[in-house]
Amino acid sequence: FASTPALSMQNLTMPITLWHGRADPIAPAQAMKGAMAGVNHEYREFANSGALLVFEHWQELLAAMGAAERQNLP
Repeated sequence: FASTPALSMQNLTMPITLWHGRADPIAPAQAMKGAMAGVNHEYREFANSGALLVFEHWQELLAAMGAAERQNLP
């Protein structure tokens, strides 16, 4: 992910929340942080989770998505 040349985070205009599991062996935290350099984002790291953190933290993820959606309502 972080080293994919076709993926340019610099073109994103909306705020991003990056949820990352520190135990992810495929996408190390430093690579993820580097990929988001210069991009308006919030970085949330979970120490004891890996690439499948969505299954462990799904309720928190959905709550955050719902809160973000409510903030953008007219």
